[in-house]
Amino acid sequence: MGLLFKRFEITPTQMGVMYRNNQRVRDLEPGIYRVFDPGRRTRVYALPTAPLAFPVYSQEALTQDGIAFRFSYTVRYEVADAERAFGQVALSQSPAEAYGGGSYPGYGAGAQTPIQQLHELLHAYVQASVKDRVATLTSEQITEHRAVVNELRTPELDEQAASLGLRILGLLLRDVTFPKAIQSLFARRLEAKIRAQSDLENARTTVAAARALKNASSMLAGDQTVLFLQYLETLTKISEKGNHTFHVEGVPQLASPATPAS
Repeated sequence: MGLLFKRFEITPTQMGVMYRNNQRVRDLEPGIYRVFDPGRRTRVYALPTAPLAFPVYSQEALTQDGIAFRFSYTVRYEVADAERAFGQVALSQSPAEAYGGGSYPGYGAGAQTPIQQLHELLHAYVQASVKDRVATLTSEQITEHRAVVNELRTPELDEQAASLGLRILGLLLRDVTFPKAIQSLFARRLEAKIRAQSDLENARTTVAAARALKNASSMLAGDQTVLFLQYLETLTKISEKGNHTFHVEGVPQLASPATPAS
């Protein structure tokens, strides 16, 4: 009796489609199925329903001004339309019993499962889209505006994924690698920018101090008390150097208070 029945298993994170005589029969929910199939004409193919992800490491892309940057990012996606997804892949004709412990019946050794084929197609679309997106940016935009680089996902890429029956959940930028020459150039530029800001602050401080001195000088100009104190300061400094006899003329006189009339 075992030869007359075929066993298929769809795990809780999969969706399945049953084919008989190379024609689609029905969709399968997660579960274990025993199908009467004496002629071995029934096959079941499965796709995952859980979100999937794949990394892209150090993809090189040229900016608008011809600078080569390397990008590493992660793509998260899921199957949105199983019928369309199955229409984009080649389904194996192998009568092998199972692939991966019975999860993907109909796939022999070396054969690619539907999701593997979809993965490769999406991977190619993403890399081409990232190159096109980076080609619209300048190296300055990439280095100074990280938010611009985070927008590597485009509406065109979403449409390409939808044509495969997939939905992109996110394209997460991990890091950007700059060419060594560009790193040195930007380091010198940053250093010059910091030095210029420091010089500007020093100049502003100097101007403010000069303005304060000028204002103070204007306020004290012609003040007899200040002039008398300056004379005293000068005499003190000279007398500190030895014994001297001073003959000073034109010493400013402090105004005496007016004597009230008797």
